Amino acid sequence: MAIFRYLKILFLVVVAIVLVLLAVSNQEQISVSLLPASLEEAMGRDFTVSEIRLLPTVIADWFGADGKVDLTVSLVVTLALLVGIVVGFIWEYLREYRYRSEAKTQRREAQRLNQEVAQMKGRRSDGQEDEVLAILDQADTARAR
Repeated sequence: MAIFRYLKILFLVVVAIVLVLLAVSNQEQISVSLLPASLEEAMGRDFTVSEIRLLPTVIADWFGADGKVDLTVSLVVTLALLVGIVVGFIWEYLREYRYRSEAKTQRREAQRLNQEVAQMKGRRSDGQEDEVLAILDQADTARAR
């Protein structure tokens, strides 16, 4: 098991190095296009985002900020990866809901049955006979007659 741990750490280090190299080598400012160029041409509109605003212009003016953010290639790639990971986690959480719900129901049933068994054992140890054993004893005494 220790070798898998070291392989995992090695893999994470390699991924971190690749991400750092990607970030360092791609510092150019870019325009982000929301649709493919052919689809933009077919629609007759340009959906390219050359600047991303964090706040509407009216609200940004209140605070004395321009509200614009210039993005680098590495930041766009990193944000895209993070959005994909978050969407994947949410998707899996929703997909596995029924399994978690079923497991919770089965866990409750198991706890209820364990409590019932403990109560039955407690009754038998209190000197009371088990119903099945009492019926068998009655059948044995009836045969003996």
